[in-house]
Amino acid sequence: MLLGANRVGFATMAMVAIGCTICRKCHEGTCHVGITTHITTVEEAQDKGLKSFVPREYDPSVDGMVRIFQTLGQEMQQIVAALGFRRAQDLVGRADLLEQVECHALVDLAPLLEPAQPRDFLAHETGVGRRLTRPRNNLTTLLTGLVAEAIEDGEREVTYADHVMAQDRALGAHLAGELVRRPDLYGMVDTVHLHFGPSSIGGNGFAAFTTAKMDVLVEGGAQDGTAKSISGGQVAVMKGLNHKGLRVDGSVARALLMGNRGRADCAGQRRLPCLHSPLWRGCDFRWRDYPAD
Repeated sequence: MLLGANRVGFATMAMVAIGCTICRKCHEGTCHVGITTHITTVEEAQDKGLKSFVPREYDPSVDGMVRIFQTLGQEMQQIVAALGFRRAQDLVGRADLLEQVECHALVDLAPLLEPAQPRDFLAHETGVGRRLTRPRNNLTTLLTGLVAEAIEDGEREVTYADHVMAQDRALGAHLAGELVRRPDLYGMVDTVHLHFGPSSIGGNGFAAFTTAKMDVLVEGGAQDGTAKSISGGQVAVMKGLNHKGLRVDGSVARALLMGNRGRADCAGQRRLPCLHSPLWRGCDFRWRDYPAD
């Protein structure tokens, strides 16, 4: 904070507070305390093939989380008060409160510890030219509006088809959020199909947070974060058509993250995908391959 940060993340430490042992196997679906697999009983763990499993106790886990943040807050208050300040926010950027204690002969950190001088923002000059670009997540919000409009018109099954590339990120994520936030909309539709092809690449976060009643398919491939944190529905990654009309690629990067569980259904395929964690109940992540002919 003294160097300029005005926020601090506690992701790993918070996980440890609720029982994480930092075994670094979150992506393998073998968490032996059930945090990333959502397994709650020894019997369920044995059915999944886990050799070691110790179920967490919910109440002690919550108490541990509360205790660690209360302790951190109290210690932070003491440090801020000892420095003569009332709020931690007042410490942001106060590099002058730091001093170098060693390695003076090797490096001089004095320039780094000088307080940064605030700069006034320059007013925008007209007539000098401006470059405009499409927002990275423009398409995901656009298709939400189109799908919602069709549902409100009384359509029980809606299909959105388009050709996309890697710059089109989080496709389907905004729609999933809209369906969850609007129970009236969710109750009016049976299935929403999102079909991207025939040679498309879903950008980062493709089909993230997919929920029930959503069927997302891409022909070509998908990048990191595919099917992240899905809670229902179906996600499919197929090979796409190249300029010769042949089915190629079908690659998918790091997918099914955040404790989701999935399976690969392989139709006449010659290689298996690498799924980084096993699929959430009710979710279906499919890897389709085409026969050689």
